[in-house]
Amino acid sequence: MSVQLSSIAIVTPTHKDDFDFFEILRLKTTLSTLETAPHFFLLPQSLDDCRLKQIFPNSEIVRMPDWFFKSVNHYNVLMLQEALYNNFLLFEFILLCQTDSFVIGDINPLFSFDYFGASWKSDYRLTEIFGQIFVNRPNWLIGKNTTVSAGNGGLSVRNVNRMIEMVAFGKTKPYWPTFEKIEGRKLNEDVIFSFLGTQRSLKIPTREVADSYFVETKLFNPYELNGIVGFHALEKYQPGIERHVFEALEIDFPR
Repeated sequence: MSVQLSSIAIVTPTHKDDFDFFEILRLKTTLSTLETAPHFFLLPQSLDDCRLKQIFPNSEIVRMPDWFFKSVNHYNVLMLQEALYNNFLLFEFILLCQTDSFVIGDINPLFSFDYFGASWKSDYRLTEIFGQIFVNRPNWLIGKNTTVSAGNGGLSVRNVNRMIEMVAFGKTKPYWPTFEKIEGRKLNEDVIFSFLGTQRSLKIPTREVADSYFVETKLFNPYELNGIVGFHALEKYQPGIERHVFEALEIDFPR
């Protein structure tokens, strides 16, 4: 499936009014790689964007209420809002690219998927029983089991209309309010979308396919990428390796 980059928006959510050197380097690498795709910052309503506009003068701004940026849990609720995706209805896809992520190659093969993200270190097994959802419960637990292994949201390709469809489908579930909880939440938004997409028979990557394009926790050789085009949270999960990726790309990276 071939999609013009004009049909894709790069979206960077942030609650900060300035970035450090590494965040700027990652984002500029992504924007130069996908140079014809428009870029949007997703910001709190009240955040001053002057500094970001100085660094990224060609980027546009989309704002959502400040409440959604108060914590990681609030952010997870933001990602589950139809109103968020309505901002991007002019585009077929968004590439959600957090500040700890970057893209270095062609993502066109990913547009055959409805939702695409890197694999998680371990699978999630979700069990529906009596109107409730249980996470990683024993196999003998009676109920409808769904296992998901890929779809990390920090760097993810999302079909805009399918995201809206999944939110609408999710709201038919009696346990949907637990997905929008702030305190005691069990699942992040990316696991929820992989779960709902699998139930809807949408196209979600297997672990093997996800690992061949996007990397977070899976070990890899930075000098032999073999088709890997995107990275998320390398400094968190594989400290030090990000420098070697940029070195292999001949991009200056402070030591």
